[in-house]
Amino acid sequence: MKRIIAEYIAFALFILSLGYIIGTAGSLELDYITMGQAIAKISVGLIVFGANAVFINYLQSVPEREIKRLTKSGRTKASTLQK
Repeated sequence: MKRIIAEYIAFALFILSLGYIIGTAGSLELDYITMGQAIAKISVGLIVFGANAVFINYLQSVPEREIKRLTKSGRTKASTLQK
């Protein structure tokens, strides 16, 4: 259940960061913000987008059955989950 919630959070962050980047580009094109503001906003959006990509890769690298097995045995440290 925790994994499903984590996947939904990752998906929501992906959609929100992508919308944020596209919205910033649209605002720049319509001259609502300056180039300096656009660079700052797109940088923040790309950092969140990159962090989300790392999080998604982490979720995909650990199989569901391995998480269940480690949780039952009481070994849930991050070093144990990463093969």
